[in-house]
Amino acid sequence: MEPTPEVIPTNKRSKSKKTYWSREEEILLAKAWLHISEDSIKGTAQRDKEFWQRINTYYQSSNTTGTIRAQTNLKTHWHYMNPLVVAFNQIYLVSKSQHLSGCSDEDLKKGAFEHNSARYSTDFRHDHIWNLVKNEPKWKVAGTTSEASRSSSNAQSVINLDDNEDTFRPIGTKAAKKAIKGKASKSTSSSSSRLDEILEKHVHDNKKNYERYQKSLDLKNALKQEKIKVKQEKIKHDEMSIFFLDPSTMSEEGRDIWRNRCEEIKIKYNIL
Repeated sequence: MEPTPEVIPTNKRSKSKKTYWSREEEILLAKAWLHISEDSIKGTAQRDKEFWQRINTYYQSSNTTGTIRAQTNLKTHWHYMNPLVVAFNQIYLVSKSQHLSGCSDEDLKKGAFEHNSARYSTDFRHDHIWNLVKNEPKWKVAGTTSEASRSSSNAQSVINLDDNEDTFRPIGTKAAKKAIKGKASKSTSSSSSRLDEILEKHVHDNKKNYERYQKSLDLKNALKQEKIKVKQEKIKHDEMSIFFLDPSTMSEEGRDIWRNRCEEIKIKYNIL
């Protein structure tokens, strides 16, 4: 699945073409982000430029997809996915914090998908990224209204929701653990409201991208199904033509093979 297209120039004379991000590419990008962000947890100060240079190096050295992505492509796509994953994660953590009796983790995830769809008017398509990051300490803090006093400001420090920020560093291990235990510093409820505003604006701005992607995906799937249907019809036509062969021109052994094959085809297509 590929949520957003990117324009990648092939050469100076040829026209640029759009290539969609595959799940494999997005997972690699998330792994690169997690791997490099670990250094900041250990206390290594990283400016935005250095941070993304290191992510780019990790990504390029591990990329086996054959699709070339520039460093700016990686950063742009991460900032595209990130708020969407944060939004879903917050919804999931709120549900989990309610300790609903009889609800399994799958029930909570299903509810989070439904809530996310209802709230932002779009389906959540980055569960493959969420599954990678959800168990990281920095992602176990629910920046919700009920917990805004201890985590809403921290939730924004976990992820860079504002593309205008010049510097980005994930919070450290100690800060993340304090936030999980409810020991993080207090913030006003306006932080939570601001988080919602940013997420809703992000989803609204990218809704057209989702719609274009969904249309292209639907068309692609329709063409794929049509090809499968044509192929199946050809196979059926070829197999049905066996019935019209003249057994009188066959040897005894050939007629036995022909009869057995006819019976197999009758069973396959439920022919009485």
